Amino acid sequence: MCITQKKQPFRSSFTLNKSLIEEVYEFHDLGLLTNHHLSWNSHVDAITNKANRILGLLGRTCRGWKDIETLKVLYCTLVRSRVEYGSVVWSPHTARNLDKLERIQQRGTKFILGKWNFTYDEHLNVLICFRLKRGDIFLMSHFCIRL
Repeated sequence: MCITQKKQPFRSSFTLNKSLIEEVYEFHDLGLLTNHHLSWNSHVDAITNKANRILGLLGRTCRGWKDIETLKVLYCTLVRSRVEYGSVVWSPHTARNLDKLERIQQRGTKFILGKWNFTYDEHLNVLICFRLKRGDIFLMSHFCIRL
């Protein structure tokens, strides 16, 4: 327990039924990674790493697939569901976290539509998607519902 903001704060140990309670800096609870500062950076890092790995696997596995509807279903099922899990609790509000989540969405639109010569905004318009705004996570939720 930190009581002061000095360089070497006073640390105290707590016991419960004569058992020492361990001090942790990060912990998982219901699938969400939380740290002792209540910052969600480590959680966003973990889910974006996992989403990038899944997108890479989908890209290798589905190479040459042209059916956009099938690719949308794969993306929404395997990637979007993991990224949006618990977003009501950890809703991204920092530019760092929004940028990382926006990059996942950019990769997802390229995966679904292929390497078309359109801008990212045009990809979103074709897929009827929303850009991440004001800390609210809309990560492709609109077009996944319209399947």
